[in-house]
Amino acid sequence: MAFLGEFAQNAALLLAAAVVVDLFTRRTTSRLGRRGELLLGFLIGALAIGAMLARVEVEPGAYLDTRGILLVMSGLFLGALPTSVAVAMAVAYRLAVGGAFAPVGVAFIVLSALLGLAWREMRQRKVEELHVVEFVVLGTLVGAMQLGLARSQFDDETWQHLRYLTPVLPVASAAAAVFLGWLLQDRLHRAATMRALAEREKSFRSLTEQVPAIVYRAALDEQSTTLYVSPAIQRLGYSVETWTASPDLWVACLHPEDREATLERLQEQRACGDAVDITYRFRRADGTYRILHDTAQVLHDDAGEPLCLQGLMVDITEQRDAEARNALQAAALSATVDAIAITDREGNFQWVNPAFCALTLYPAQEALGKNPRDLIKSNRQGREFYERMWNTLLAGQVWSGELINRKKDGTEYTEEQTITPVKDAQGEITHFIAIKRDITARRALELQLQQSQRIEAIGRLAGGVAHDFNNLLTVISGTAEVALAQVPPDGELHEDLRTIKQASERGARLTRQLLAFSRQQVLEVKVLDLNQVVREVVTLITRVISEQVTIAVQPGNQLWKMMGDAGQLEQVLMNLSVNARDAMPEGGTLTISTENVVLDAEAARHVTVQPGEYVALYVSDTGHGMDAVTRDRIFEPFFTTKPAGKGTGLGLPTAYGIVRQIGGSIWVYSEPGRGTTFKLFFPRVPEDIVERPSGPTKLSAVNAGDVPLVRAEGLAAHTPAAGGPLVHKGETVLVVEDEDAIRRVAVKVLTMRGYRVLEAGSGEAALALVDAADTPQVELLITDMVMPGMTGPELAAALHERIPGLRVLFTSGYSRDAVAQQFGLEGGHFISKPYGLEALERAVRAVLDG
Repeated sequence: MAFLGEFAQNAALLLAAAVVVDLFTRRTTSRLGRRGELLLGFLIGALAIGAMLARVEVEPGAYLDTRGILLVMSGLFLGALPTSVAVAMAVAYRLAVGGAFAPVGVAFIVLSALLGLAWREMRQRKVEELHVVEFVVLGTLVGAMQLGLARSQFDDETWQHLRYLTPVLPVASAAAAVFLGWLLQDRLHRAATMRALAEREKSFRSLTEQVPAIVYRAALDEQSTTLYVSPAIQRLGYSVETWTASPDLWVACLHPEDREATLERLQEQRACGDAVDITYRFRRADGTYRILHDTAQVLHDDAGEPLCLQGLMVDITEQRDAEARNALQAAALSATVDAIAITDREGNFQWVNPAFCALTLYPAQEALGKNPRDLIKSNRQGREFYERMWNTLLAGQVWSGELINRKKDGTEYTEEQTITPVKDAQGEITHFIAIKRDITARRALELQLQQSQRIEAIGRLAGGVAHDFNNLLTVISGTAEVALAQVPPDGELHEDLRTIKQASERGARLTRQLLAFSRQQVLEVKVLDLNQVVREVVTLITRVISEQVTIAVQPGNQLWKMMGDAGQLEQVLMNLSVNARDAMPEGGTLTISTENVVLDAEAARHVTVQPGEYVALYVSDTGHGMDAVTRDRIFEPFFTTKPAGKGTGLGLPTAYGIVRQIGGSIWVYSEPGRGTTFKLFFPRVPEDIVERPSGPTKLSAVNAGDVPLVRAEGLAAHTPAAGGPLVHKGETVLVVEDEDAIRRVAVKVLTMRGYRVLEAGSGEAALALVDAADTPQVELLITDMVMPGMTGPELAAALHERIPGLRVLFTSGYSRDAVAQQFGLEGGHFISKPYGLEALERAVRAVLDG
């Protein structure tokens, strides 16, 4: 039994040596190189020699020790090089010791090492996965091998003394192998773990040194003392050494306004175990502040105990500035009144502003991702239009133009659009930015303006034509009247002359309509109740409207007062009603209604008046309506859609002229098959004017642009009533007229009536005639207003200086108000061409007698 105690001591020495080796290599984190393997082999060899020095002598010259266990584990765990070195040292020592059992000892050393190396290769060097049973097997084999070699060296008698070794030695070897194998395997696990940790730490530091953000580890104290910080801290102007050497530097650099809230939130999130996510202002070394976004989490060990705080600080100052700029730009784009859309290269909407949604009536979520051809394309532009547009855009050029698109509700609108390509860094087009402006109202106003300008031009032409025509009619009518007075009333010539005179009268009525259109007629304007005018004219309308047409009158309540000529307004209503009747040959409904309206700026532009309060008159029918081409020309003189002989084309132009002359506006809406509505707007008369008693005021408009109401006082119009003999007293009358035919007729008529008549073809000739010594005293001047050289008013002024108290009768083919405004007259009398002889005679008598 002494043998067991000595063997246990040998095994303890082996294990103690193994512990020393483990402690010596515990902190090794990298794999051993060749030099390290050689040194480890020398150490194992020395341990083997030490085991042989502490051997157990079982018989003289026969020794047992644990070197076999040591070498088999060396071959198993350490590999060929360290084991070969250890075997060489152990074999050399055993041969040096010598003795009869030396060969057996050497064989045991070599076989033990080979057994470990063979087992290592069999397990493909995955020794960290060895099971404890394998250690038992290896230990048992080593013990059995040692017994077998020892048995070969003893005779039977001697072996009988050593038979107690048979059950003990394998068990002891197995136990030693299990313990030593567990110790070495644990050492491998720890070495692998430390190597992994070292590699991870190295990778961590390498990664943090490359990351532009600041990576740190901080202690879990109130100051969050820095344990590690990456070199990116230099971006804030601090060195790593300065940062780690100052535990309270982080807290000190927090912005004073952010410090308390930041620390409180940090402690709250750490106490709750949440990941830290805070943003604060931080002072750089140069004193400027940056905005940092700090995210961190607490690291725990395997037992769950908190170790430190590991986090990331990112400078987001530029990002915040960019966000602010982007927010400002987005707000500007969203607030602009122009519709803006961003599309991809294929034209699909990627972003739209609120103005786009308001224009197209498509919500943003409904428009995004869709193509304009699926949403707003109206098909009013041809394929060539879009091909030209896309060719321009894909060439990288800006496209601008006008096109008609369609809203969600189907309404078409005209837009002015500019599309700009957006390119990436490589110069490739990636997006398009479209800026749209709805110009539907502007186009409508431009068309209205063009139409108004065309009508005004036609009006000026019509006024000029009427003036010249009046001169011709004056000659025709006057000559006919002179001839009628000289032929028997029962002759055929007398009838022909009457026909000529009647034709001239019809021509005169026609010129009056032209003058009405051109707003060059005399109006008796006063404060009116439009409902009363409508009531009075409806009776007349009923007589000329077919029984198949129903007349509906809808007067407005508490209607405001307006200024106008009642007779002319009745004429307007009659013209509109007759047109409505003709538009409903098979019957229908004619509706006449009035109301008070307040037109804002948009509505006022639509009907071309100033914003304000108006009295409105609506005349609607259910007839066949008009297309756009017809609607644009209805106010042109002599334009008519009626068959030949059914209309003169002056009804609506006359109505237009009357309405515009009193400062109103007339607007028409009509579609084929849907009837027609005329809307007339007249300015409301202020209450103080309504309450002020006054008689009729003669008003006229001569400005075709803004159509003001202009007071035309000073010229008295003379249309003497027929009846009663005219008594002449042989007064001297001077007739000044540049039209020879008109002058001859006037002279002849006045001479026939017993007046002494002088004549001149110009103002200058008249002055020369008056200044002649033998010229009698002139008592009445009859002069044309517009003549080459000196005008009628200028002649009258010159003659007043020569003949105080001279009476003057002006005449013109233009209206009294038009010439009054043109010449600014404050006095005098007026007769409009064409005039009949009796009218001229009565006007002359009235001026002389007045």
